[in-house]
Amino acid sequence: MNLIIDASVAVKWFVEEAGRDLACDVLRDGFDLFAPDLALVEVANALRNKVRLGLAKYEQARASLTIFPGLFSRLVPQIETFREAFALRLSDWKSGLPTNTMV
Repeated sequence: MNLIIDASVAVKWFVEEAGRDLACDVLRDGFDLFAPDLALVEVANALRNKVRLGLAKYEQARASLTIFPGLFSRLVPQIETFREAFALRLSDWKSGLPTNTMV
């Protein structure tokens, strides 16, 4: 089964946060994991903030960033998806679906 992973889930793989056990389940259950390549930057930024706030050690964050890309079957370049994401959000708006969520 394919799963698309949000950066907020991926951060939980590397630091102790609420929901960590559930986030780590996807690593144990043999899913094919995908994420937009922007997740690399988002996770790096989140880990930087964790280090800055004393919630993670620098060495831990650096090691996590080495491991992180290899956990995915594919990191999808945003150039392949941004137009479709735009069209999906616009179609949601036109159909009257709530627009307070992001694609």
